[in-house]
Amino acid sequence: MAAIMIDKAMVQRVGLFSKLSPRELEAFLQGAKEVPFKAGDEILTQGTVNGSLYIIADGVLHARRTGGRRNVLLARLEAGSFFGEMSLFDAAPTSASIQAISDGTLIRITREGIDQFIDHYPKAGASLLQKLLKGIARRLRMADDRVTNALLFGGLSTRGTAKSEETQ
Repeated sequence: MAAIMIDKAMVQRVGLFSKLSPRELEAFLQGAKEVPFKAGDEILTQGTVNGSLYIIADGVLHARRTGGRRNVLLARLEAGSFFGEMSLFDAAPTSASIQAISDGTLIRITREGIDQFIDHYPKAGASLLQKLLKGIARRLRMADDRVTNALLFGGLSTRGTAKSEETQ
């Protein structure tokens, strides 16, 4: 892919990156790639290996998980949201599929790019990883709530299916 002009101001508004200095943000995005998508495209497939973090520059995506013959909507992801962060911590297959609902653009940052950022900016890297872990913990709590509601009340809570909390 050719070099791109990533909208740094948009990325800076994503809560995960809001505390990075302009220099740190520039370094973080150095190896980033722009990935355009069309409505209906499957960005990630549940069960496949992913090694990247994705930031949604524009467009709408759905995160879905399939089990047996059921397909469950986990979240609606919009501009400023991110996904793929679990793959930064382990090489296990993805836990959900991500499908485009509209046309749009992603910013893709590989695990290697993030590792290089952490090597050069360890304090900012530690802060970034801490924010990622907090986001994973929030999602785990929501999943726990949904499982508990399903077991106790026979239905799933809709909490957490709106625009994701990553933009906060």
